[in-house]
Amino acid sequence: MREGSCLSVIDSHSGSVLTLPNADLRTNGVYGQHRAATFSPDGKRMAYLRGGGATETIVVRELRTGTETEYPCPEHLIFDMRFDAAGEWLMLDLTDADDVPRFLSTRSSSSCPSRPEPITDWVRGSLRLDRDLLRVSDGTTVHDEDLVTPFGNGILVRTRTGSINFRAVHSLEERELVPNECSAQLLHADPTRGLVLVLCDDSPPASGSSEGGDRQSSSRTGTVCRPLGDAPVAYRSD
Repeated sequence: MREGSCLSVIDSHSGSVLTLPNADLRTNGVYGQHRAATFSPDGKRMAYLRGGGATETIVVRELRTGTETEYPCPEHLIFDMRFDAAGEWLMLDLTDADDVPRFLSTRSSSSCPSRPEPITDWVRGSLRLDRDLLRVSDGTTVHDEDLVTPFGNGILVRTRTGSINFRAVHSLEERELVPNECSAQLLHADPTRGLVLVLCDDSPPASGSSEGGDRQSSSRTGTVCRPLGDAPVAYRSD
């Protein structure tokens, strides 16, 4: 819960209230989830931005134990921050807007001034966003222009030919998961089960190819689980 410029975590069972000082709670002007305070889907962690020092940091807090781990913020300002579906990565949408001041002022835990202004109040002109990833277990960072979404111990990327590939973070091993013939729109990724759900382009198959094309093929590393015509198709990462 945001109280002015203070972030308070309330235990719904015990009713205890913990105030986290120095949290950067400036909004991005977008209604919905806050740009700088977010919970993992399984409810085990939260992440927030902390100022009050020479630099801002990203804080990952284990809600059961209260243990906090700090990671340095990227060079550019975080416009939005949220966990991926598995709760293993933080997805950081970054803007290179230099007009927004950093949140470096110290605030005591008992001081909750008036609500902070949205960061968009400082921005002149349009915003350009890039995405970085931060793995919460070890602080590994990933910046990839082809990034689609995190996927377990790697990422899904869209290649220049249009296929969706799995790319391992450390080894850079890469394998095709969804063929380019699908012209896939990603609907859902489930790294726990190794599944992605995509919507394929319903354009007619190329001359000489069979109806359904590569969606019926199991010779690729990415195996089709449920070919459903023009309906969404699930691919499994083997």
